[in-house]
Amino acid sequence: MNKTFINFIMLIGLGASSVIGMETDYFNFKKVPSKEQVNICNDPSHQRTFTKGAAIENFTFLSPEVETFLKPYKLLPIPEVTEATVDTLKDLGFYSAERLYELFLSHLKTDKDKSYQYLHQSAAQGYAPALIKLSRSYNSGRGLYKQNLYLSRLLCQEAANLGHPEATFTLQVSAYTEGYFDEAELNHTQGIKNALTLEQQGNERAKKFLDSLRNQSIESIYEVKGDDMNEADIKFLAEFKGFKGE
Repeated sequence: MNKTFINFIMLIGLGASSVIGMETDYFNFKKVPSKEQVNICNDPSHQRTFTKGAAIENFTFLSPEVETFLKPYKLLPIPEVTEATVDTLKDLGFYSAERLYELFLSHLKTDKDKSYQYLHQSAAQGYAPALIKLSRSYNSGRGLYKQNLYLSRLLCQEAANLGHPEATFTLQVSAYTEGYFDEAELNHTQGIKNALTLEQQGNERAKKFLDSLRNQSIESIYEVKGDDMNEADIKFLAEFKGFKGE
């Protein structure tokens, strides 16, 4: 083992200890911003391509706050890997983002602390499935994840920037039909309109959502969502159902 690689291993040891020992409560925002304040990637030229199962080298998040939040979980650059070093690197935790996500899932019921760390490490590499899962975890606030709707939205936006269809649906539909990030944003008309646009773009989640509305009566929808719907929403829903042939 050459001197350069030995120095690298020592550096990793220091970095790993700092990650393991850090606190988990990074944000404590009290105010949830509007959609406009956090919708940080409307320019298609700034959007990145999401490739299933692939980590993005030297990944930088578009949101400075997400970059700061996940920076401690970013793995140091891997040197040239040879047969002699690959086992040592694996022992130190040098896995792809997809493998880290698999480790998160496999440890979910047996070791929640490790599972928590693996999910953050996978997300830190720009892995969209990990980002959307992390967003949901901070949205629900269960277990080790202290609820933070602001952070949840930012993480979801990063996953959407990478082209993740579920994240896009959450930002453009669930945010309005469920008040997913802020109940003050409830607007069923806008949510359904956004879903129609996403359906035309091939978003399967939007299609399932709209098909569910198409297959239900207005009365049954109102029974569930009536308290959240205003007269304009009900009128639009009736027009939507009528236009679809009811």
